[in-house]
Amino acid sequence: MDMKKKLLFVIDSLAIGGAEKSLVSLLNMIDSSKYEIDLLLFKRGEDFEKYVPAYVHILHAPEYFRFINNEGFSVRKNILYKSYRFKTSLSLRLNKF
Repeated sequence: MDMKKKLLFVIDSLAIGGAEKSLVSLLNMIDSSKYEIDLLLFKRGEDFEKYVPAYVHILHAPEYFRFINNEGFSVRKNILYKSYRFKTSLSLRLNKF
């Protein structure tokens, strides 16, 4: 019995645009019997989201990424987010070495 390979796609949103349209087209062409597909969206509810096939699991963005979408957070929390972003960026770069 073969295990399905896992695919993860990450994009800011599925608003109207060329990359977004291409991604939705690609998602619809992938064989769901061979692949388990996850899609990480940082902003939900955009125009192309309704065209994502049902077999694609749409993941919720981590809590600290909500700051990207200006969801009414205070200045104090915005500073905290920038700290998370810096730590994440630094960690990803250091792990490369």
